[in-house]
Amino acid sequence: MIKLVGVYESTTKHKKLTALFNVNDKLKKVNFGSKNSKTYLDHKDPIKRENYIARHTALGNEDYNDPLSPASLSMFLLWGNHTDLQMNIKDYINRFKL
Repeated sequence: MIKLVGVYESTTKHKKLTALFNVNDKLKKVNFGSKNSKTYLDHKDPIKRENYIARHTALGNEDYNDPLSPASLSMFLLWGNHTDLQMNIKDYINRFKL
């Protein structure tokens, strides 16, 4: 069983955020997002969002069905449907039934 505990500013040098999960009663941290890159949350530009999604899904080397992958966290939290992190977190929880 997986539950999202919270999303916090990352203490890792080059990462933007850390997601904290409870996975079968063990805590797991996943750092994601480049600290120096602007995301949809920052620039709110839907065209840049579409380009990011097209570019990253075309690579075909990421598993966006794994809620614990940094790729999924970036795709759905930093580049999600909303320009508000809290709304994207709600969508992410619903998407993965966390």
